[in-house]
Amino acid sequence: MTNFESYAEAQQSSQKSTLNVTERVTEAAGLFPDKTAVSDENHSIIFSELILISDVLAEKLLAKNIQLEQKVGISCGKSVEAVVSAFAVMKVGAAYVPLDADYPDERLIYIAENSCMNIIFCVKGNAPMWAEGFEVIEIDIEQILKSEPPEEHISFNCSPTSLAYSMYTSGSTGTPKGVEIEHRNLNQEIDWNIEFHKLTSKDVASLVSSFSFDVSVSEIWSTLSVGARLCIAPPSAVYVPQNMIDWMCRKGITVGLVGTPVAEKIIRMQWPDECSLRTMRTMGDRLRVRPLPNLPFNLYNEYGPTECTVTVTAGLVSSEDDGKYPHIGSEVGDCVIHILDDELNPVKEGEEGELCISGDCVARGYAGMPEKTAEVFVPDPIIKGNRMYRTGDVAKRRPDGNIDYVGRRDLQVQIRGFRVELSEIEKFVLDSENVNSAAVVASEEEDGIRLYCFAEPKAKPFSVESLTDFLASKLPTYMRPSGYYVLEEMPLNVNGKIDRKKLFADVVENRIEAHSRTDQIVMPRNPMEEVLWETWKKILRREDFGIYENFFDLGGHSLMAIKMETLLSKRGLALDFEKVIKYPVIAQLAAFLEFKVDGAENSDEKCIVSLNKGEKGRPPIYFLHSTSGDILAYANIVHELGEDQPCFGFQSIGLWHIDQADKTIEQMAARYVKLLNDIQPEGKFALVGWCFGGWIAYEMARIFKKQGRNVSILALIDAPAKLAGGKK
Repeated sequence: MTNFESYAEAQQSSQKSTLNVTERVTEAAGLFPDKTAVSDENHSIIFSELILISDVLAEKLLAKNIQLEQKVGISCGKSVEAVVSAFAVMKVGAAYVPLDADYPDERLIYIAENSCMNIIFCVKGNAPMWAEGFEVIEIDIEQILKSEPPEEHISFNCSPTSLAYSMYTSGSTGTPKGVEIEHRNLNQEIDWNIEFHKLTSKDVASLVSSFSFDVSVSEIWSTLSVGARLCIAPPSAVYVPQNMIDWMCRKGITVGLVGTPVAEKIIRMQWPDECSLRTMRTMGDRLRVRPLPNLPFNLYNEYGPTECTVTVTAGLVSSEDDGKYPHIGSEVGDCVIHILDDELNPVKEGEEGELCISGDCVARGYAGMPEKTAEVFVPDPIIKGNRMYRTGDVAKRRPDGNIDYVGRRDLQVQIRGFRVELSEIEKFVLDSENVNSAAVVASEEEDGIRLYCFAEPKAKPFSVESLTDFLASKLPTYMRPSGYYVLEEMPLNVNGKIDRKKLFADVVENRIEAHSRTDQIVMPRNPMEEVLWETWKKILRREDFGIYENFFDLGGHSLMAIKMETLLSKRGLALDFEKVIKYPVIAQLAAFLEFKVDGAENSDEKCIVSLNKGEKGRPPIYFLHSTSGDILAYANIVHELGEDQPCFGFQSIGLWHIDQADKTIEQMAARYVKLLNDIQPEGKFALVGWCFGGWIAYEMARIFKKQGRNVSILALIDAPAKLAGGKK
């Protein structure tokens, strides 16, 4: 038996489970030093490099006098840097805290302050703007690999009850809750996962989940603990089902974990016979469909709250339809599930009750919230000496021991894998100006959970735009409502509380209309924008938006973006998911699509684009493309300048004729100067260049000066200090 075959078996022994995660991964690295450990789009490192990089980062932490259980922020997105920095943090006995860059700054600042962190890791050149006052350590993997390794490997022998990491979830009080997970909790998650899914060092596992989603814990540390390879999925694969299938097959993924919404799609699609995938795990939402028969892998539906270290139940999903939603399986590892009534007594088999969890999976509690911790982390009434977590989920046990998930007892919902407290959203609605009463209702629809906000104003006029802007500054995208309803007064039930059932019924049966915006809306100006607007209207099921609104701010999400891609393809417009992410505004997306279908014969003519016709006689503004080659980034600026201002944009010829692309800034500038002179031989004008475009604009101004023609205004936005010709 080879090391590759024997190591996973050794990992499953009770002796191995006494090691903490850093010791397990370090031991695996000793066995497989030259084997690939982690890879993403930018980096691929072997196990010996994982140890080296983490040792260097750990030394930096020790030099800053890091303390046991001190919290350290990880603001590296989903990347190799995130994995190595989290590993380094645990190596020195500290605890890592993921910081998702997609969250509003105010939320991130709260997390940083609540966790009492003062050190944050980030990728080189990507220090968070909000982190002023915190010590930021930038990670440069290439530079570290060139440096001298530390004299000794760094390892801190922390106890099983030492803190490993803290994940922040939505809180009913309006502030996120930091769930504190100890090493013993993490160890039991690794143990059951290795044993249940039969992980070995021969496996190739995926990291699809966000680093700030607790599922990533299971994906990362179980994989590395057995010496297997971890492949980090690119955004293009995460949200597009066919891309996910192609990526998994191309990378040779053998064990994958995919969020429920995407899993529901890919298990109903055909997979290539040569695919290496043997196990697919899914969790995050209620699974509503069954896999096609004869798929080349087994599907496991899993369940578990962040407070219980990722997974507490798992079950194989059959393709045979029994008329019910697939169950969530039964207990894994040493987890114990009780289904209890309101007095915490066990209910009978088949009866509904609250799903409560006991065992080593149960977290320490919430950071800095002793009262909330005491409310839901309670003594186990059945197994004396155990702590139990009250989930608030309603479930029932089948005769075969498997568990059916029924729903919630409170105002918590699951949105794309994240548990969301509706009361937290309501608190922020009430914190905004001019709201007297508010309710947020969740609706389970074909494309997932949608949130609807109902507001009773204190006075008129009432601005929904101000409310949406306020919520955008406070809440992550997945927590923002899709529709807004302004009511004269909230309906109340017999107990004098807001009648949420009536509000929901009124929406479903169209007895009340969603708020329609009337101010600052710019409607489509050409056929392409009209096509996009109609498509968005169909997907978003709303009309109160214009060509400068952001798709995701309007309630759109990844699955809706996939639907947009499908609908547009039926009209002959090819669009991939990455372009929706890059150009989430109709004005930008239309410009991109117009450019793709433009049939102009003269390539040089396509270099200059009219962005706004404007008022005749006013000096025009010419915008210079950045490194992307296009000028779509200027769409919002052009809009803010108003309809009277003539605006043009220069885009690179290399976008459609790569062989004709200019090789130097001087060549670009010369081409654009000639074009500008052709269309405007005299008169005043301004040049605007953002980033790389600033170099081009500067060089154009130099050429014009030599020609005896002065540029009225030369505006450089965020341009590097060293400009064309070496000037500063």
